[in-house]
Formats: sequence, structure tokens, C-alpha cells
Amino acid sequence: MARRKWIASMASVMGAGLLTAALAACGGPATPSAAVPQAITLVGGVQTEPNWWFPIVPVSVCSTSNFGISMLYHPLLWISRQDTVNFSRSIASSIAVTNNDTVYTIHLKSSWHWSNGSPVTAADVVYAWDIVNASAQSSAPWLNCGAGIGGIPSDWQSVTALNSSTVQVVSKKPVNPVWFEINGIGQLIPIPKQLWDHTSNMTQELKWINTVGNRPFSKYFSLTDGPYKLTKFVSNGYWTFAANPNYSGHVASIKHITFEYETSTSNEFAQLRRGAFSMAQLGPSLYRSRNELTGYQDRTPGYSFGINYVQPNLSPQTPGIGNLFSKLYIRQALQMGIDQPVIAQKLYLGFATPEWSPVPSQPPNAFYDKALTDPYPYNISGAIKLLQQHGWSMVNGVMQRNGQKLSFPFLYMSGSQTDTNIAQLLQQDWAKEGVQVTLRSEPFNQVIATASPSTPTKWVMAWWGAGWFYGPDYYPTGGGLYATGGSANTGGYANSTMNTLIAQTYAPGTPAQEQKRLDAYQAYVAQQLPGLFLPEYVGFGMPTPYMVVKPWLHGVVKWYSPIEGNQYNHWTISGS
Repeated sequence: MARRKWIASMASVMGAGLLTAALAACGGPATPSAAVPQAITLVGGVQTEPNWWFPIVPVSVCSTSNFGISMLYHPLLWISRQDTVNFSRSIASSIAVTNNDTVYTIHLKSSWHWSNGSPVTAADVVYAWDIVNASAQSSAPWLNCGAGIGGIPSDWQSVTALNSSTVQVVSKKPVNPVWFEINGIGQLIPIPKQLWDHTSNMTQELKWINTVGNRPFSKYFSLTDGPYKLTKFVSNGYWTFAANPNYSGHVASIKHITFEYETSTSNEFAQLRRGAFSMAQLGPSLYRSRNELTGYQDRTPGYSFGINYVQPNLSPQTPGIGNLFSKLYIRQALQMGIDQPVIAQKLYLGFATPEWSPVPSQPPNAFYDKALTDPYPYNISGAIKLLQQHGWSMVNGVMQRNGQKLSFPFLYMSGSQTDTNIAQLLQQDWAKEGVQVTLRSEPFNQVIATASPSTPTKWVMAWWGAGWFYGPDYYPTGGGLYATGGSANTGGYANSTMNTLIAQTYAPGTPAQEQKRLDAYQAYVAQQLPGLFLPEYVGFGMPTPYMVVKPWLHGVVKWYSPIEGNQYNHWTISGS
């Protein structure tokens, strides 16, 4: 949104090609002359570019393009494809859980270093916690994206450095270790305290960080421990990374990566048709045109660990309709007007699966409740009957009650023909129920900026082409999504039963007990519809079911993780 790492990042990470004369003509760097190229260009996203670089991300930008953070910084815990902690790729070497699931002793690898060769220490982890904790307080000058996720800050009692390589986290009460590690401790991305520790007053510290967090060429970003370092940034143009030769993990063989800004998927395809790109993901609207491309190999990317939904504004201040969306039967009727099978098969071309759970069914994972069935399948007549039972009647094709029309604007992301097709289908099917929807498209960043619980009078219903990518809540309990006041609770949903069910997933227990609680939460979300479910699709951010790759670029599919995303430092280029 991510997102990273993209924390809930909605922009697609699409591949493009070698630096070419076409890019140079746009002001980009020239192609190096070598038998084996050392530089490639990847499309950073349609209408999106990184706008925050500090590892702790404010809510104001948590749903925009922040994937550059994962290029610069390595997480304390690396989350595997199976949604477990992979210590072989983490900065932490192990975590010992003691004292009735309240004490978590984290041991750091002595081999992990900053780009200047100095070790990553426990003090760097504790400093990261200080920022996470301070920015999760209601009085903070800015709230971080992970606030409310992983028990932060309510369930954390202390974080201390026992020595230079050991951090001890103490919770206030016994907690579910899987949830606490993946969603809580997993949010800690070490930050070089030697550079960033500015003042002991945390309010002032956060205000200061807010002024430099999007200035990646300031001296404060000179120390990183990720696989790449940023070397150039041209707004609405491109941004370039160089491999970090002192990276403590797998050092990249591709020495330079440029991410290119695109205004639309059609512009991307036009360049791809000229052969300028080495790799690109194609949305469904371009899938049938793939035969126009030559010199590529076919690939299909996998699912990311996320869900896709339309977000209604549940605030009583919603313009035009007030608290209408807070009524469950309205959300039920709207969900019954969403033909998920048709969207999945016809508009996403089969590279999608209908969903009704907040835990994605794809990629396969241990948390999804396979026994949960769709409570609101496509049923126009059933939706009409439901509305009529609550006093609505059809007048000139529009449902009305007490002089109020069931009519509202629907804001969605521009730039994708697939998204436009889906929005138009929703409009048509809802019209059959007597729900009159006016479509309005805006660039991605504008949709994200508008659809916020802090600006309830500016929007009614929104869809940014996706929903939520599960980071940092990889144990998908929805604390940030659906708990009252959650950092990613875009629609302002508030329900005490939901809060209780979410809280129960945080408690310790046997694996069977933990799954039973998670199943109860999933069933309640499916019934309550805090968001209107759409099919989950292959690719992330933009539906990207199809990938074309030049034969000399390797590892694109192998080194993609549904959790951690693209691992560019493992990609390689052959001499052909």
C-alpha cells in the first residue's frame, strides 16, 4: 500500500530492458558498451515513484511506492515464501522465546555490516524500535504504517540491548509467538543509530525525520545495508541504483538497475514493441497483443500475499450518502452485484481467483480457511430483494427511500485498461440493482491521497486497482486493516466484535487453537464486508498475469517471493 519493501504498496514492479538510446533521449543514462551488460532498466510503476526512503514509513505514504526501501535496507527478519522466518537470510540468527511467551531474545549475526564496513548492532535495532514506538503513539506528529500491527505499541513493554549483538523484547502479557515475531519483531529494520540519532526528544526526532525521509541523497542515507544504493533520481522520469559491494548478503552481479516511470500500460507496451525492454509484465488488456512482440521468452509470475477490494467510506461524513455504507445490508447488496467469476475469467483472463476471505488463498499458505464458502455470490435479484426489504424501491431505474437515491461517485485508478473495464462492469451490474454509480478516474497517488479516513468528506467509494499487500502483518490478523483506528483501515470501519476476534488471534495457544481463532476472524470479515471483495490476481499492484523476458536475463521468476518481492541481487545476465 508497502510496501520493502512496499508496505501495502499498490504500484506494480514491472521489468523493462537494457538502457537504450530511447531512454537516453529521455534524459536517462547511456547503455554501457560491454559483451555482458551490467545495467538494466525496470519499470518502477505506472503513475508511481518512490516518495519515502526511511525504513519506518508514515501512514500518509504507506500505500504508495516505497519499494526502494528494500533496495537500501535489509530487514531484521526475512519472511520466507511459506510465511515463516528464514533465519539464514535474516540479520537475526535466532530468537529464543521464554518466560511463558513474554521474553524474546534476539541474537544478531556478527557478519552483517553497514556499507562502510561497521557492524549492524543491537543499538541500531533498538533505535529502530524507538522510532517505531514513538510513531505509533496517538500524539505522534506522524503515525507509522505498522501502528496497531504486531501489538505495537500496546503489547510491548520494553526493547533493550543486552550487548552489541543481543536484543531483548519483553511483551506485557503472553502472546502468540508466531504473530508476535512475524508481525511485530518483523517490523524492525535496523537503522544506523550513529547517523540518525538526532535528539532524545522523540517528538522532535519524528518531526526532523519527516523533513529528510524523502531526501535520499542527504548524508543520513550514506550508510545502508541493503543490496543496492540509490545513485540518481529524476522525478517522473527514472531512478537508478548501484550494487552495494559491501552487502553482507548475496552481492549483485547486475551492477546498475534503473527504474523507469510510466504514465500508462500502453506507453510501456509501445516501448516494449520496439524491443527496448529486457523484461516486462503485461496486464490483461495487453495479453492478447503479446504476439506483436519478438525476441522474448514467456513467463508467468506468481501471486503475491495480498487481497483485492473496493473500499466504501463508512464515515457518517461521507458526502451525499452519510452513513449509508455503515449499514451491512447495503454492503451485502453491493457485494452481491460483483460478478467475481466473470472478472476473474474474462477481465483478468483466468490469472485470478475469486476471494471472500481477508486471508488470500493464493499463494498456498497455512492460514487460509479452506472450509469458508462465499457468503455473497453474484445475485442481482437477491440484492434487489434485500434492498426492498429495507424500504428501498425502484424509481426510474434507481433505488430510492425517503427521498434519498442510492447514487454516488466511484473513484478508481487511471492508467490501466483492465481497471477501467472492471470499474465499468461494476457500474453496469450495480445499475441492475438500482444502484447508480458515476465513475471518476484519477492517477494512483491522487486516489490514495483522497481515499483516507482523515478526509472523509472528499470521497465516497474508491479502488486503487488493488487492496492490501500483507506487510508488515504477514500473520494476517487484520489489526491494521479492520481494527478500530487501524493504520490501514481506510474506510474507517469500527466494530467491537471484530476488535475482539482480532485480539484473540494474538493470544498464545496450540497451533489448532491459533488456527481456530484465525478461522473465526476470517468468517466474520467475510460476513461483515469492511471492504467489497474482488478477485485476487497474479502480479501485485497492477494485474500482471504475463511476463516477457529477454533470454539473457535469468532468475526473474526463481527469485520472486510472494512475501519479500523481487530479489534483484540474485538476477543474472548471460553473455548472449
